[in-house]
Amino acid sequence: MISADDETWEKFDFNGRHGVEEIGVADPNERQLRWFDSAGERYEETDISRLLGITTAELSVRIDWPG
Repeated sequence: MISADDETWEKFDFNGRHGVEEIGVADPNERQLRWFDSAGERYEETDISRLLGITTAELSVRIDWPG
């Protein structure tokens, strides 16, 4: 989740080196969910999670966003 001192974007390389296949980034202030799929040594944004078998739009409406 994104916070004021967030380091989410800086952690992508670390996650890639450790074999993380997908990354979901939730921004509660914007009520936005972004999904990234491993593409070799980097991540590409996608609108579906292969691992969960659900689109970001479908998953986003299921989140109990704060506020």
